[in-house]
Amino acid sequence: MQELKDISNVVGVLNYGPFEGASRKKLIVIQVLGTVVFLGIIALVITFLSISQIRNPDSIEEFILYIFACVAIFLWPPILFLIMLIKNETMRKKVQLWLEDAVIVKAQSKNADRLYQFGVSCPKIQVNFVIDGVQYNRQSKSIGTKTNKQGYHHFWSKYADREITIAYSPKYDEVMILNDKKIKQA
Repeated sequence: MQELKDISNVVGVLNYGPFEGASRKKLIVIQVLGTVVFLGIIALVITFLSISQIRNPDSIEEFILYIFACVAIFLWPPILFLIMLIKNETMRKKVQLWLEDAVIVKAQSKNADRLYQFGVSCPKIQVNFVIDGVQYNRQSKSIGTKTNKQGYHHFWSKYADREITIAYSPKYDEVMILNDKKIKQA
């Protein structure tokens, strides 16, 4: 058993699903680029609407309605990006807390059940591991999310029915799935 402090190795949390631990900068870049693109689209559409209004000044109410509709339509993706960024940052803080007392162990995962959502196979996995002679069995769950129904997620397909490396926090009873490739390189 060894200790882990690097959050970038965590790819998923058994109770929460996938985790983007290594891509904090990537999420911020996506947020900024997405916001710039959508604000550019808003500016472009408003410019075309303004030119149209100058050429044919029939209805100022209709013009204002189009402006509000344009802003409403193209402003929600940056807001969703921001929500995603905040959720990931909240989860990041939780994972850092869990890693403080976590130990790294090899675990055997197995497919506990399978559900098909929109034609995509979404397994629920069970992870079995031993720490200091004590056998632990944990199943994927869905805490704090509506998309990860009862622990079923397509993400678990990569980690079902094989030996995986996990970080287990005894204090918080949390199982974090680690990126096997990064752990082997270290």
